[in-house]
Amino acid sequence: MSTELESNIINLLVNILNEDKTTLRTLSHFQHYQLDTSQNNFHFCFTVPFLFELMSAIYINEMKGIKYLFFRKTLYTNSTNTILKKYNAKVVVAESHEDHRLSSYRLIRMT
Repeated sequence: MSTELESNIINLLVNILNEDKTTLRTLSHFQHYQLDTSQNNFHFCFTVPFLFELMSAIYINEMKGIKYLFFRKTLYTNSTNTILKKYNAKVVVAESHEDHRLSSYRLIRMT
């Protein structure tokens, strides 16, 4: 991870994966996501616009001045899955759309 933004993206996903109480409390104030924390079926389903909105709420100071397009480019060009493998997890495409804002992704635990 070379930038603070990339590190914060990973930190957020790992916090969700680890069911961090503060992160889940913040997450509960939002709509348009799915979270199943059951042992055998853990997944967090989200869109990139939602992830940007969530990041903006959690990393208020760090996200100041960061535009959505820069965020999206950073997300798509970083090594998220390589790093998430260390946590026995990965992000997969749940549903693809021509309009990227409607595509959904799923954070899952690898078995």
